[in-house]
Amino acid sequence: MALDEFSRKISPSPSVPPGRAPFAKATAGRTDSEVSTAPCSHPDEHLTSLFSATDYITGDQFEVAHCALCKLSVTTPQPATDQIASYYPSGYYGPLRDRRFPGIVEKLQQALYGWRVRQIESVAGPAKGRVLDVGCGRGLLLKEFRRRGWQVQGTELSEHSARYPREVLDLPVEIGSLETIRFPANHFDVITLWHVLEHVSDPQALLTEANRILKPGGVLLVSVPNFGGCEARLFRDKWFHLDVPRHVTHLTKRMLEQALRGNGFKDRRWSGTTLEYEETLMRQGFVFQNPNAARNCGCGSSFMA
Repeated sequence: MALDEFSRKISPSPSVPPGRAPFAKATAGRTDSEVSTAPCSHPDEHLTSLFSATDYITGDQFEVAHCALCKLSVTTPQPATDQIASYYPSGYYGPLRDRRFPGIVEKLQQALYGWRVRQIESVAGPAKGRVLDVGCGRGLLLKEFRRRGWQVQGTELSEHSARYPREVLDLPVEIGSLETIRFPANHFDVITLWHVLEHVSDPQALLTEANRILKPGGVLLVSVPNFGGCEARLFRDKWFHLDVPRHVTHLTKRMLEQALRGNGFKDRRWSGTTLEYEETLMRQGFVFQNPNAARNCGCGSSFMA
């Protein structure tokens, strides 16, 4: 299962130091939610192994461990920047000119992207503005946004992964992490982080930057695999979405909610039943939003099992 949430951006808490927001707030009597606000390198002496896991591509062994400093579950050791490319198969992003999946699957996938854009528009309102898809992959979500009248922008980590959206779909794609690209502040009306946070060692830094570049009242869509879900607990190292070492941070629903709210977002919608890619796999998610807009979009969270 995965976590998907729509949110609106709000002002960060006044108690939060500039440039950093708490990843999670402590709850009385719940030490598992006392997540550190500081960046964490997950030193070995503070890690407790939960279980071992094998990369299905290379056969390399990794540990999924709990970090006593930041209270996150992480993959260890985490591949260095110059090593991570070796863990992605050559066909990970699909061929440049041909279909990645059979035609019927790609048509269904595009229909799902259209549904996702309509869900975002139901929160963001009828006006078409600027949308940023972080880690846009082949750009099919941005293609649907553009078809519906949005100004689109994508990001990818390498020239190779950006070739298809750039050359085939003629989409604007910047190369680099969100923190290093440095888009203007208050620039985007919508930002999507669709299965991105699990790939980064410091999700807090990415969410802080998303808050900076999202307009007040802007909408953030986040989806991550749910490490606290029944599938993850049942299958452990055999769980499809564990995907070590490409997934380096493993988030539960509680962690994700508190990270987003602590970083200046107000939850708008929660879903746990989005079917996509594999018909037997279920994804969950959040929608967050910033209520400092002239237009107030109403109520708080709505969670679905």
